[in-house]
Amino acid sequence: MTPLDALLRGMALGLAVAAPVGPVGLLCLRRAVTGGFTAGLASGFGVAAADLVYAVIAAFGLGAALGVAAIDPLWPRLAGAALILWIGLGAVRRGWAVLASGDAGPAASTGRAGRDVLGAFLLTLSNPMTIASFAGLFAGLGLGATPAGAGPLVPAALATGVFLGSL
Repeated sequence: MTPLDALLRGMALGLAVAAPVGPVGLLCLRRAVTGGFTAGLASGFGVAAADLVYAVIAAFGLGAALGVAAIDPLWPRLAGAALILWIGLGAVRRGWAVLASGDAGPAASTGRAGRDVLGAFLLTLSNPMTIASFAGLFAGLGLGATPAGAGPLVPAALATGVFLGSL
């Protein structure tokens, strides 16, 4: 597989993982509607960055080297649940404030792009469907196996393609 082929396959894979609208996609959409273009873009970048992390792990075969399979899956689930609870409580708190004031005000950027990136990044990292999607697609398509002598360029192109396709 050439680096260009790996980049294109990675872009298709990134699009396949990012296209289904789930809870993370709805969060990005809500942030775009309530916070404007910058908030939506920041959230999308956070999701793509998390997809890049999983793509690097899969493309370079680091899962086996780091013993990722031996990690207790309870911790990522608890972290994801805590993050979802925190986001939900924030939404309820803002909703009560709107009800109390009677005016929702215009949707505008909150100037919290860094928090939007980090929140979407952490939520995507803890999403079990993202993990299962990458594991299944990389294994099923044989993308994690780099030919001998190919060097790091092919896996790097594959991971970069996943990031670009996920955007």
